[in-house]
Amino acid sequence: MIKCNAPCIADVKELGELRQFVVAAGDQEFVFEDPGVVEKLNQVMDAYGKSAIDLVKTINGTSLDYTAASLKTLEDVVASIVKRLSVDAALASDEALLVTLCHKFGAYLGEVIRRLLGGEWTLPAHGDRSIELRFANGFRCSPSLQIFAKLRGDTTATVETYFQEVKHGIV
Repeated sequence: MIKCNAPCIADVKELGELRQFVVAAGDQEFVFEDPGVVEKLNQVMDAYGKSAIDLVKTINGTSLDYTAASLKTLEDVVASIVKRLSVDAALASDEALLVTLCHKFGAYLGEVIRRLLGGEWTLPAHGDRSIELRFANGFRCSPSLQIFAKLRGDTTATVETYFQEVKHGIV
């Protein structure tokens, strides 16, 4: 395991910068043991979640409030974006846009989970894995990957169902 203490990420403002610190860890999990570092990661994710709130307000005029009930609104907004992506090939192929939406909406979904169910944000060293929530019982989930799947047209589970699955996984 790679340990990091607070000074190494003191100026990090977004996930891209944070991932740069992780790349050197190779196949090991990047572990935040210093409470200040955990708090910094939580701040980064909170900022992404707040930007999702602003984006949803702009898209459809509704507000998200970090409740489980707000996940229905998130689901509706993501569904409207998926519908738009299905008729706009240029937009659908804009990887930077999709990554940004995954970060923002995934952070919001994750913050709802974290605030209501607990857990800590972690950032695995593996480049193919997204930021995760880790729970005391070892259960992990990746809200950003859930949003990514939805943006790619996966209709097997709503974000509300995902929340319930996570809840079931940590009890």
